[in-house]
Amino acid sequence: MSDITSLLNAIYAKTGLITFHSCIFKGFLKKNTPWLTIRKGSGTGILVGGNLTSLSFIIDTAYFPKENNYVLFLEDPSFEIKPDTVK
Repeated sequence: MSDITSLLNAIYAKTGLITFHSCIFKGFLKKNTPWLTIRKGSGTGILVGGNLTSLSFIIDTAYFPKENNYVLFLEDPSFEIKPDTVK
């Protein structure tokens, strides 16, 4: 479980300060990093997310950001999603 996910989201939720999740940026620098695109397109919003297990503990608390304009990213190495099951 990624403890930094809860901390970074709590900092943003309580202060509005922008934080950075360093592991995700390391992935951008590597070639051939596997990514799964569920729905192609573009969007704008506040990037919120992190480790799926960690996020599940802070949803519906004061430590999860409350705005509505999110671009959500989730990371969970043990989770496998099949694109044909996503609607």
